[in-house]
Amino acid sequence: TEMEREARLSGYSIISIPVLPDSKESWLEGIEHLRNLEIDGVITIALPREMMSTVAKSLSSAVIVVVDTEPTKEFDVFNIDNILGGKLATEHLINLGHKNILHVTGPVKSYEAAQRRLGYEEAMKKASLKPESVEGDWSVSTGYEVGNKVLERKVRPTAIFCANDHLSLGVIKAFAEKGLQVPKDLSIVGFDDLPESPYFNPSLTTVRQDFSELGKYAMDKMLQQLKERHDKATLLVKPELVVRDSTARAQKGK
Repeated sequence: TEMEREARLSGYSIISIPVLPDSKESWLEGIEHLRNLEIDGVITIALPREMMSTVAKSLSSAVIVVVDTEPTKEFDVFNIDNILGGKLATEHLINLGHKNILHVTGPVKSYEAAQRRLGYEEAMKKASLKPESVEGDWSVSTGYEVGNKVLERKVRPTAIFCANDHLSLGVIKAFAEKGLQVPKDLSIVGFDDLPESPYFNPSLTTVRQDFSELGKYAMDKMLQQLKERHDKATLLVKPELVVRDSTARAQKGK
């Protein structure tokens, strides 16, 4: 990865500690493992805000850089601009003439998901449209369940913005099983631009996150802080809308 390359060039090695996203015990085990290794710095990725104070206390001598977590003045923070991403996705659908646009959210406790939802809501309200969100997570199976529930409605949305690409894949699957077509019967936008997204059927319009750029920024800041401590800063990396075949102009009368 970009972080590993940058670290090696500066004479450091990287140790990766995977944790379970919904397991506090897993986070604590990972922190304890790092503490025993006497590491110089830590880059956390998508850890909940509630865990960051524990990380700071347990690894008090280490430089800490935070990625994909709620901003705080205590640490250097590097995030994708998820609010902008939500706006880009929603504005794309609005510009195609869609008015009834549903948003399928990520997990309730996810900072990223909340920011994407906020971007969606701001774009809808700016266009004088009524926002409507359905609670989801990051899984294909939940997207499939939501898709089937949408199919039961007497009046269906003409477009759906899903908080990630996996949700989008599930929705597309549900519609395909009923003989409906994307984007003819429903336009869909995802978020992430997974490597598989161009190969969805149809290929997925989505919001691309530049993880390589994000990783490079985070590692550069880590290396700077290891050399000489600086003031903490927050950087937002702009996402990019990638238009493919899963979105089309709203049909007249819908």
